Amino acid sequence: MPKIKDLIETERFLLRRIEPEDEALYVAIHTDAGIMRNAGGAVEESIARAAFDRLLKYAELPDLKQHAWVISSRVEPPNQSIGVAAMTAHGADVELGIMVLEAWQSLKVAQEVLAELTRHAFGAHDAQRVFARHLADNLAGAGVMKRLSFELMPDVPGSDKYVGWVMRRQDSSALDGRSGFDVL
Repeated sequence: MPKIKDLIETERFLLRRIEPEDEALYVAIHTDAGIMRNAGGAVEESIARAAFDRLLKYAELPDLKQHAWVISSRVEPPNQSIGVAAMTAHGADVELGIMVLEAWQSLKVAQEVLAELTRHAFGAHDAQRVFARHLADNLAGAGVMKRLSFELMPDVPGSDKYVGWVMRRQDSSALDGRSGFDVL
């Protein structure tokens, strides 16, 4: 399996491999009730720290199990860490996730980053399907997935409280020529 890209660039963002010094950002995001309201809810600090430790261990494995990046702005203010993105393998499928600080929500960060990570999953990892999931009442998340041409997923892994969105390899040409930042 190809190596995970440690650095991914989009028009407005830079995704760099998550490192031990990013623990504070990761914990702050996952313990914030406002940020996590559409992803199953905030967790206790000890749980977030344990998840971060597992994530770092998975990132060292030679094959994709789980990997994460810190999202930084390339625009004003530059180099500001604004969120985290993750990729998790489920057999031939790859799940994507993104959490962005509240100040950066509604600025099409998820749309731009998920478009590029989807291309990466189909290209470098030979995924057959790429999917994402969120709580059913997350209308903004649903809008992002629709704009990226994902389809509702009938077989959502996990709890029935989640809505899933899927793109199959054969449908990935819908992303061709799109920056993800485009207004669709």
